[in-house]
Amino acid sequence: MTRAWFLSRCNKVWKDAGLVELTGHCFRIGGATELLLRGVPPDVIAVQGRWKSRAFLDYWRKIDSILPLFVTSSFSDARVAMIHASMDSFTRRYISTVSST
Repeated sequence: MTRAWFLSRCNKVWKDAGLVELTGHCFRIGGATELLLRGVPPDVIAVQGRWKSRAFLDYWRKIDSILPLFVTSSFSDARVAMIHASMDSFTRRYISTVSST
């Protein structure tokens, strides 16, 4: 299975169902968001997603609007707080590095 075939097949199914077509980038964004919500450390997500920049953090910064779309009652307040703490730690570690370059 190739990336092109997979995207073509998905988009055919979605189009036939009256849904909008998506790009491969949508899968990367969705995957990064899902992993962040599950508490995976951001550095691991960057490596797994082959993100050459910290661009995926832009999606996390919009989490207040994204979170309600993905989170169900299965995520407790404590779990969400832990995720925020993880992201804050990551931001402190890397944003100062990125900003100074």
